[in-house]
Amino acid sequence: MEDMNKEERVEQGMQGTESSESAWRSRGREVVAFAKDHAVEIVLTGATVALGAGFIREKGVNARLLGENTAMRLRIKDLVALCEEKDSWFGELMSDALRHGSSFAGKCMADRKAYLNGR
Repeated sequence: MEDMNKEERVEQGMQGTESSESAWRSRGREVVAFAKDHAVEIVLTGATVALGAGFIREKGVNARLLGENTAMRLRIKDLVALCEEKDSWFGELMSDALRHGSSFAGKCMADRKAYLNGR
């Protein structure tokens, strides 16, 4: 039954092809006239949609960058802690080497003291 309905619709569409063509042309002229009359609104609407899409894309980029910044902050904290641990071990090493008569250990301690004092 659905096939018959489809066939009937095709036949009905074929019967008025000349009038439907002129109707389409008339409708096309109306569309063109509307576009000419409302060109500024159409352009502004298109620009608004494009900017909106850009902001949505930027929002995704911002979210990704904020996530990366958070990860970087955590990494920096880890590195600071690691440097403090390394400085502690290096201090013990310098102290032990100086006790055993190393002149290089004395130089390293003097350099570290100057670094910590901002020189």
